[in-house]
Amino acid sequence: MKIITMKKSSYLLTLCMVFTAACSQKDQQAPKDASFTGTLYFGARTIGPSVNIYSIDESRALRKLTDDNRWRDLDLDIDSKGNLVFVSNRKPNPKIDLHKQTETFDLYSLQSGDMQPVRISETDNTELSPKFSPDDRWLAYLDGDKQTRQLVVVNREDNKAKTFFSAKAIHSFDWSPDSKKIVLGHTGLNEPSDDSSSHLSLITLQSGEYRSLLTLPAKPPQADYKAQDEDPYQKSVAYVSWSPNGENIVFIRNPAYPGVRQLFIYNVEKATEQRVSLPGAQVQDGVSWNKGGRSLLYSALIDFKYYFDEQAQKKVYEGGMHIFNYELDGTSVQLTQGDHMFKLPTYSPNGTYVAYLYSDMLGSRSYALNAIPVKALLQEKPENRQAPETLFEQASPLSSIHWQ
Repeated sequence: MKIITMKKSSYLLTLCMVFTAACSQKDQQAPKDASFTGTLYFGARTIGPSVNIYSIDESRALRKLTDDNRWRDLDLDIDSKGNLVFVSNRKPNPKIDLHKQTETFDLYSLQSGDMQPVRISETDNTELSPKFSPDDRWLAYLDGDKQTRQLVVVNREDNKAKTFFSAKAIHSFDWSPDSKKIVLGHTGLNEPSDDSSSHLSLITLQSGEYRSLLTLPAKPPQADYKAQDEDPYQKSVAYVSWSPNGENIVFIRNPAYPGVRQLFIYNVEKATEQRVSLPGAQVQDGVSWNKGGRSLLYSALIDFKYYFDEQAQKKVYEGGMHIFNYELDGTSVQLTQGDHMFKLPTYSPNGTYVAYLYSDMLGSRSYALNAIPVKALLQEKPENRQAPETLFEQASPLSSIHWQ
């Protein structure tokens, strides 16, 4: 794999200054571009910890889709007709509970054009990560408590739900492009107490067949063996994403010890895996594939340190979170620099733009939602780089980004 890091070059020092200035000065924003198409959905910070769902269309018109300053509306997804599904801690008749230690999130839907969300789950558990299938026929989500998790799939034609898989933990899942299979990153196999291994697995929707693609053992081969980032021991499959052409699955391998979160690519036909992230890069959830599935963008922490400053009585975050581009020919490039935060790079539907969350520093309470043309983001000469456009200035740190 060809690794390209521009950390020491004058090119990246200039690039850092270009990105930093562009993200903080409105007079440098790019003019509106006709190739900016589709609608962006994201979470906006309102009052305190509350989060509402907003959208921005190609004319830059801003819409507030949920409106309540008491709740957090998270984990949103959108079908092809603009119908939303999300999880929220909102309650129909909230009461003050001085002894409250935990809270649950329930599943809600919001039909296109409606203003009032409808609760669609009625359990005491927490529902997470709702995702429509690419053909819009199905809705999958995670349900469970601290002891176990289930993958639930709902047939949207008759609203019948079926539990397809249970495990001690299901960390992430994604639909295949043809809507026939689901890839899972999970710990354990059907037993709540089983934490002996983590798996990258496939579920076939029609038959319910389960197949493990790879296994990461929780214990090393012998008692005195110390696990390393290069081996499979004491790791979990923390995030998964299926390429648009169906050929590859990327997953994050997360260590159970103070190690590095690495990004791997798994070839479905060849059943092979390969690390694609740069050494030392702490990869974050949220990978975005280009339309053809031949390259992807991801974000990762570089030189990250966290500690509590006793004298200043505050948390201190050092380092930066940056955008990386990986091409299937083996080229991996770090695109941004500096002690700033670039999070959740997301391609536009036509592949001409990239949106991302930006902050001058790590640990901010709100982030700017920026967009930049792909050609500008990949531009090798900083003097020719078009400045990004700030679409919204108060995005939530808990926000996801969907563009369709």
